[in-house]
Amino acid sequence: MSFAGKLKNTLRYNDWWNFVVPPLLGVLYFSFLLNNSDFFRSLVLFALFFISIIGTAGFGYFINDISDIEFDALAGKKNFSSGLSAISRTSLIFLLLLIALIPWILIPLNTINFSLFIFQLFLLTVYSVKPFRLKKNIILGPFADALYSGTVFILVIISTFFSVEKSGKTFYLMLFLSAFFWAMFKGSRNILNHQLSDRKNDRKSGLRTFVMKYRPFKVLLFIDYFILPMEILFFLALLFAISLKIKYFYVWFFVFILFSLIKFSIWKLVRLPYRQRLFKFIYFLNDFYEEWLPIILLIYLIEKDIKYLILLALHLLLFPKGISKFINDIRNIFSGK
Repeated sequence: MSFAGKLKNTLRYNDWWNFVVPPLLGVLYFSFLLNNSDFFRSLVLFALFFISIIGTAGFGYFINDISDIEFDALAGKKNFSSGLSAISRTSLIFLLLLIALIPWILIPLNTINFSLFIFQLFLLTVYSVKPFRLKKNIILGPFADALYSGTVFILVIISTFFSVEKSGKTFYLMLFLSAFFWAMFKGSRNILNHQLSDRKNDRKSGLRTFVMKYRPFKVLLFIDYFILPMEILFFLALLFAISLKIKYFYVWFFVFILFSLIKFSIWKLVRLPYRQRLFKFIYFLNDFYEEWLPIILLIYLIEKDIKYLILLALHLLLFPKGISKFINDIRNIFSGK
């Protein structure tokens, strides 16, 4: 295996690249749009935030893997960090922290955004590392995961580009609070889904999770009948806030919902067993956050300045999965699959 391949495995690149980074970039594109940012300034800020996000995500996943070496061994689960020496692990941790922190020399600083960023690094550490190891706590573990998996960094970006003075108190509070609660419910749904899919390994390693305590089927009902509706509610509130500045922006979400219903052949769902129907929709909103939203916002930016085509091309180059998946979905719809 090449060095790049080993590094990707060590940093668990496949677990976060397409899932964590694009929604954060979507928030960044939204900030450029509402602030009427100059293209070249936007490009510099894109590079700075992108580097910081990569360093932060890499740090979080790597420190989690190091902390899980003995537990993954009990579960018979592959852990690429176990083959590294103590010096290599320490060096990589400091390198990733540097990558996360160095862009903040140039990112516009204020008390709120940098404090939130430091809080993000703190959460990533106490979630995994002894003696804190919040992931062992049935309640605090999922709560911390929902915070660090996107919520805090979304607020970092919002507080970098928006303020009460610039945007008005009402709009700022609507944007900040709706983004916080939407991201928290989104993060809660994702961590509970992860616990559902990983419960066999958790049982082998002796980790008692929320899913194991409250039983998978009850947790699935909790996701479908509480977390998912609340996530949609607060996302609609966020779309309403955005639509105060970008008229009818919420229409895109309803286009996505219609597309998803056609993709899932909604008219066939009544034939599915109840348990299968519960599983059908627990991930579908991620497609909008990770694939649709960044592209839609980039299209709005291109309308303002054609030079943003460069940023669109760069985004598609970095995250080709979204467009290929969309094309595949269209083919399946028209082929009747």
